Amino acid sequence: GGVLKALLSFMGCEEADVRSRAVGALKNLCCQETATVIGSQVEMLFSLADMCVNDPNKDVRANAADTLTWLAEDINQPANCHKDLLDALVHIARNSQEFHMADALLRQSGIDENKESMAAHPRLLDSLMEMALPDSPSAKPDKENAIVALRNIASRKSM
Repeated sequence: GGVLKALLSFMGCEEADVRSRAVGALKNLCCQETATVIGSQVEMLFSLADMCVNDPNKDVRANAADTLTWLAEDINQPANCHKDLLDALVHIARNSQEFHMADALLRQSGIDENKESMAAHPRLLDSLMEMALPDSPSAKPDKENAIVALRNIASRKSM
C-alpha cells in the first residue's frame, strides 16, 4: 500500500516528468498478480482516468491509458474493483478526444464473467455504440473493436 500511495502522490505532481515516471513505475507493477491490488485503490483508477483526459502532457496521457489497458487485461468479475475499472474506462471513452479505450473494453467483453456487468454498466453500451458509429471521430480499429465488444456483450448467456 505504501508504494501505491507514494506513486499516487507523485502522479499529482506539477512536473510532467515526475508524473510520467510515476505512471511508468505503476505500469511496470501491473501484472496478473498485482492488478486487483492496484485496482482496489479506487483513487488510483480515477487518477489514471483523469490523467488520460486532462493531463497537459501527451506522454503522461499515453502512459496512463496504457496502464489502464494493462489493468483491464487482469481485472475481471468477480473482483470488487471491476466496476471501478469499468467506470474509469467509460469516463475516458466519453471524455477523451485521444483515447477511446476500445481495445480495453474489447478485452473485457471477451471474458464471459464480465459480460453481464458490462451490459448493466451505466453508459458503457452507449459509449461503445457512439465509438462504432460511421460518423464518429474514432479511428477505424477503435470502431471495429467497439463493434466486436458490443457483439460479445450481446452474446452473453443468461445467468
